[in-house]
Amino acid sequence: MDGKKIWTNAPFAAHPAKDVADGSTATFFHTQWQQKVEMPHYLIVDLGEEASALKFRFTNSPRAADSSWKTVNLYTSDSYDPALWFDGVKLIHGNSVDIAKGGTRKETTFTDLPAGAGKVYNSDIIPLSKPSRFLWFETTETTSGTAFFTLAELEIYACSMIIPE
Repeated sequence: MDGKKIWTNAPFAAHPAKDVADGSTATFFHTQWQQKVEMPHYLIVDLGEEASALKFRFTNSPRAADSSWKTVNLYTSDSYDPALWFDGVKLIHGNSVDIAKGGTRKETTFTDLPAGAGKVYNSDIIPLSKPSRFLWFETTETTSGTAFFTLAELEIYACSMIIPE
Protein backbone atom coordinates (compact mmCIF):
# COMPACT_ATOMS: atom_id res chain seq x y z
CA MET A 1 0.00 0.00 0.00
CA ASP A 2 1.37 3.41 -0.97
CA GLY A 3 1.40 5.90 1.92
CA LYS A 4 0.58 8.71 -0.54
CA LYS A 5 -2.79 7.10 -1.22
CA ILE A 6 -4.11 7.26 2.35
CA TRP A 7 -6.11 10.14 3.83
CA THR A 8 -7.80 10.99 7.11
CA ASN A 9 -10.28 13.58 8.33
CA ALA A 10 -8.34 14.03 11.57
CA PRO A 11 -4.65 14.43 10.64
CA PHE A 12 -1.96 14.73 13.29
CA ALA A 13 1.34 15.89 11.76
CA ALA A 14 3.60 14.09 14.25
CA HIS A 15 2.18 10.67 13.21
CA PRO A 16 0.84 11.02 9.63
CA ALA A 17 -1.38 8.55 7.77
CA LYS A 18 1.57 7.35 5.67
CA ASP A 19 3.05 5.77 8.84
CA VAL A 20 0.34 3.09 8.75
CA ALA A 21 1.85 1.75 5.51
CA ASP A 22 5.60 2.13 6.07
CA GLY A 23 6.27 -1.53 6.89
CA SER A 24 7.36 -0.81 10.46
CA THR A 25 5.41 -1.50 13.65
CA ALA A 26 7.78 0.84 15.52
CA THR A 27 6.12 3.87 13.86
CA PHE A 28 2.39 4.50 13.96
CA PHE A 29 -0.45 6.59 12.63
CA HIS A 30 -2.32 8.74 15.16
CA THR A 31 -5.46 10.79 14.54
CA GLN A 32 -5.71 14.33 15.88
CA TRP A 33 -6.08 14.67 19.63
CA GLN A 34 -4.80 18.18 20.39
CA GLN A 35 -7.68 19.85 18.52
CA LYS A 36 -10.71 17.67 19.15
CA VAL A 37 -12.23 16.21 16.00
CA GLU A 38 -15.45 14.44 16.91
CA MET A 39 -15.84 10.80 15.99
CA PRO A 40 -16.15 9.21 13.56
CA HIS A 41 -12.58 9.39 12.30
CA TYR A 42 -11.90 8.10 8.80
CA LEU A 43 -8.96 6.39 7.16
CA ILE A 44 -9.48 6.35 3.37
CA VAL A 45 -7.33 4.09 1.20
CA ASP A 46 -6.93 4.14 -2.59
CA LEU A 47 -6.30 0.56 -3.71
CA GLY A 48 -5.08 1.81 -7.11
CA GLU A 49 -7.50 -0.50 -8.90
CA GLU A 50 -10.86 -2.07 -8.26
CA ALA A 51 -11.22 -5.17 -6.11
CA SER A 52 -14.29 -7.38 -5.83
CA ALA A 53 -13.25 -8.75 -2.44
CA LEU A 54 -10.54 -8.06 0.10
CA LYS A 55 -9.12 -8.92 3.43
CA PHE A 56 -7.06 -6.79 5.75
CA ARG A 57 -4.68 -7.08 8.65
CA PHE A 58 -3.84 -4.39 11.16
CA THR A 59 -1.39 -4.10 14.02
CA ASN A 60 -2.11 -1.85 16.98
CA SER A 61 0.49 0.72 17.94
CA PRO A 62 3.35 -0.36 20.22
CA ARG A 63 2.34 2.18 22.87
CA ALA A 64 1.33 0.99 26.33
CA ALA A 65 -1.54 3.51 26.21
CA ASP A 66 -2.76 2.15 22.84
CA SER A 67 -6.15 3.41 21.67
CA SER A 68 -6.96 1.51 18.52
CA TRP A 69 -10.01 0.45 16.53
CA LYS A 70 -12.80 -1.18 18.53
CA THR A 71 -15.74 -0.60 16.19
CA VAL A 72 -15.17 0.16 12.51
CA ASN A 73 -17.58 0.42 9.58
CA LEU A 74 -16.13 -0.43 6.19
CA TYR A 75 -17.43 1.59 3.25
CA THR A 76 -16.37 1.54 -0.40
CA SER A 77 -16.60 4.08 -3.20
CA ASP A 78 -15.71 4.45 -6.87
CA SER A 79 -13.99 7.82 -6.49
CA TYR A 80 -12.52 10.15 -3.90
CA ASP A 81 -11.25 13.71 -4.04
CA PRO A 82 -9.59 14.62 -0.74
CA ALA A 83 -9.83 18.35 -1.50
CA LEU A 84 -13.62 18.05 -1.65
CA TRP A 85 -14.11 15.57 1.17
CA PHE A 86 -11.64 16.49 3.90
CA ASP A 87 -9.31 19.45 4.16
CA GLY A 88 -7.68 18.62 7.46
CA VAL A 89 -10.07 19.43 10.27
CA LYS A 90 -11.57 22.44 8.49
CA LEU A 91 -14.36 20.76 6.55
CA ILE A 92 -15.53 18.03 8.90
CA HIS A 93 -17.05 18.06 12.34
CA GLY A 94 -17.70 14.47 13.30
CA ASN A 95 -21.15 13.22 12.44
CA SER A 96 -22.06 16.39 10.50
CA VAL A 97 -20.63 14.84 7.32
CA ASP A 98 -22.74 12.18 5.63
CA ILE A 99 -20.25 10.19 3.56
CA ALA A 100 -23.09 8.33 1.82
CA LYS A 101 -23.84 11.57 -0.07
CA GLY A 102 -20.50 11.14 -1.81
CA GLY A 103 -21.44 7.74 -3.15
CA THR A 104 -20.08 5.42 -0.48
CA ARG A 105 -21.58 2.00 0.14
CA LYS A 106 -21.52 0.39 3.57
CA GLU A 107 -20.05 -3.11 3.28
CA THR A 108 -19.81 -4.38 6.87
CA THR A 109 -19.10 -3.53 10.52
CA PHE A 110 -16.34 -4.91 12.72
CA THR A 111 -16.88 -4.90 16.49
CA ASP A 112 -14.86 -5.85 19.54
CA LEU A 113 -11.56 -5.54 17.71
CA PRO A 114 -8.48 -6.41 19.80
CA ALA A 115 -7.14 -4.01 22.41
CA GLY A 116 -3.54 -3.75 23.53
CA ALA A 117 -0.12 -2.72 22.32
CA GLY A 118 1.00 -4.63 19.23
CA LYS A 119 -2.13 -6.79 18.97
CA VAL A 120 -2.86 -8.04 15.44
CA TYR A 121 -6.21 -8.56 13.70
CA ASN A 122 -6.74 -10.54 10.48
CA SER A 123 -10.10 -10.19 8.77
CA ASP A 124 -11.89 -12.89 6.84
CA ILE A 125 -12.35 -12.35 3.09
CA ILE A 126 -14.94 -9.62 2.56
CA PRO A 127 -16.92 -9.83 -0.71
CA LEU A 128 -17.77 -6.26 -1.80
CA SER A 129 -21.22 -5.21 -2.99
CA LYS A 130 -19.57 -4.10 -6.25
CA PRO A 131 -15.97 -3.84 -7.42
CA SER A 132 -14.49 -0.76 -5.75
CA ARG A 133 -11.24 1.18 -5.65
CA PHE A 134 -11.56 3.22 -2.44
CA LEU A 135 -11.97 1.88 1.10
CA TRP A 136 -13.28 3.96 3.97
CA PHE A 137 -12.53 2.73 7.49
CA GLU A 138 -14.95 4.68 9.70
CA THR A 139 -13.91 4.46 13.35
CA THR A 140 -16.86 5.00 15.64
CA GLU A 141 -15.37 3.61 18.85
CA THR A 142 -11.84 3.07 20.16
CA THR A 143 -10.53 0.43 22.53
CA SER A 144 -9.89 3.01 25.26
CA GLY A 145 -12.91 5.26 24.60
CA THR A 146 -10.82 8.19 23.32
CA ALA A 147 -11.78 10.54 20.48
CA PHE A 148 -8.63 9.51 18.58
CA PHE A 149 -7.07 6.25 17.44
CA THR A 150 -3.64 4.86 16.59
CA LEU A 151 -2.54 2.03 14.29
CA ALA A 152 0.98 0.79 13.62
CA GLU A 153 0.31 -0.98 10.32
CA LEU A 154 -2.58 -1.68 7.94
CA GLU A 155 -2.20 -4.24 5.16
CA ILE A 156 -4.91 -4.73 2.55
CA TYR A 157 -5.10 -7.69 0.20
CA ALA A 158 -7.30 -7.52 -2.90
CA CYS A 159 -9.01 -10.83 -3.65
CA SER A 160 -10.80 -12.07 -6.73
CA MET A 161 -14.23 -13.62 -6.44
CA ILE A 162 -15.09 -16.34 -8.92
CA ILE A 163 -18.77 -17.09 -9.06
CA PRO A 164 -19.52 -20.43 -10.72
CA GLU A 165 -22.35 -20.41 -13.22
